[in-house]
Amino acid sequence: MPHSTQQKVIEFMGGPLDGHLEPLAVTAERLPEKIVCYISANVFHLLEGEPHEHESVVTSLVIYRRENQKNKWSYAFAGSFTPQNVTRESTDEPRNDGTDDPSRPE
Repeated sequence: MPHSTQQKVIEFMGGPLDGHLEPLAVTAERLPEKIVCYISANVFHLLEGEPHEHESVVTSLVIYRRENQKNKWSYAFAGSFTPQNVTRESTDEPRNDGTDDPSRPE
């Protein structure tokens, strides 16, 4: 994999964080290959620098995978879960939220 020592931010592609640029404190290669983010109303307020509540209901968990395209690292949306459907095993293989998803419980 190419080195990204000059890359100062990593972009989130797809999903609820699409377009978010996160400043890097380490090189992109040292970031986790997969991350899980808790999504609530506060997430969007914090990202916009707006006032937020101290407690907010988590509405979903989203998974992003680190990838390198055209010598640029990013986190690509890999799936989402509602908090009620999450187990440790389920976060290993994300599923779509689409209604035609065969792994989705009825």
